[in-house]
Amino acid sequence: MGKEAVALGIMKPTLLDFTPPGTAKSREFDPPTEESDRIAPVRLFMHPFWDKVFMLPIDQPLRTYQTNNKSALKRYANLIRRMTEEVRLDERFPYKAEVFVTLHFSLTNQEMRQIDVDNLAKLFIDLLKGVVIVDDRQICKLWVDKSINTTTGCKVGVKLLDPNEPFQLIPPLQHSEAEHRALLDHLGISLDELMDSASE
Repeated sequence: MGKEAVALGIMKPTLLDFTPPGTAKSREFDPPTEESDRIAPVRLFMHPFWDKVFMLPIDQPLRTYQTNNKSALKRYANLIRRMTEEVRLDERFPYKAEVFVTLHFSLTNQEMRQIDVDNLAKLFIDLLKGVVIVDDRQICKLWVDKSINTTTGCKVGVKLLDPNEPFQLIPPLQHSEAEHRALLDHLGISLDELMDSASE
């Protein structure tokens, strides 16, 4: 078996970035008419660790249970639920096994200073229940972080855990193209050739 086949076997094509319609530029939510309208261009299509990764771009202030404006909180929660349902492309959803979840929140500069990361995570995890996971008691490991970005939202990574599965290192949800090329070059594999073969 060649290096390319070995790499494809190890790096499963499970890393997908989704941009549900009607969220990035409009506050109106328009159901997709075709599958191509639902899925954004795939920036990375292989990942050796995460079983599912998806991006939810949010064009409104991020909310927590501490939000005083309860009507705004309800609209936010409804939006996240509908967006999450849009990425229900895995027949295993909702996952029933124990999982490791990572949440990376992209915030405005003001939100970065004002919103606690644990409060962001609590609401978001509750909104994943019934869609991505059955219950938050399945989450055995959780990694949450936040950073300033011009586009607000949350990138979610989910890994199904085998019983008593040990691991110490947590890989990023995505690499830059340069980092991705370097990783594949180390294996003697061309990223361009892999992308060409994937599009055939």
